Amino acid sequence: MINASCQCAGTPSGDTDGDGICNAQDNCPNLAGQIGSACNDGNVCTTNDVINASCQCAGTPSGDTDGDGICNCA
Repeated sequence: MINASCQCAGTPSGDTDGDGICNAQDNCPNLAGQIGSACNDGNVCTTNDVINASCQCAGTPSGDTDGDGICNCA
């Protein structure tokens, strides 16, 4: 249960990822954030990185609009 101060209360369920959301309510208990939260996938050739339904951080490829084989980000 979460108390009025938005802290875990009652029977401890832990917070494995340290994001302040109790594991029992956390849809990604091993990754800081929730599905749909902004993140950084570490790939400079993606944009709009978010945590997906598989609890992985993934972005949208930025593409290669000039056809030189190098993504637009480079």
